[in-house]
Amino acid sequence: MNSKTPDGDFIIGPVGGSDRVVFAGGFSGHGFKHSPAVGLICAQLALDGQTEFDITAFSPDRFSNSSGSSSSSGFSGER
Repeated sequence: MNSKTPDGDFIIGPVGGSDRVVFAGGFSGHGFKHSPAVGLICAQLALDGQTEFDITAFSPDRFSNSSGSSSSSGFSGER
């Protein structure tokens, strides 16, 4: 299974309208080397609602358009 995102970047951030539900994915085969930093970021987000790191580029919302549906980036399951 290849879990790479359409833009090649990770997805890290709160999802589902809850600041305590944090998702981290899209790492494909190289995620293991980033797991210490991602784990820290996820813990900070879940416990404090924020992190000391700039994770703007990894926002889960970057694949949604203003109507809330998936964009044409391919993230909606298109191949």
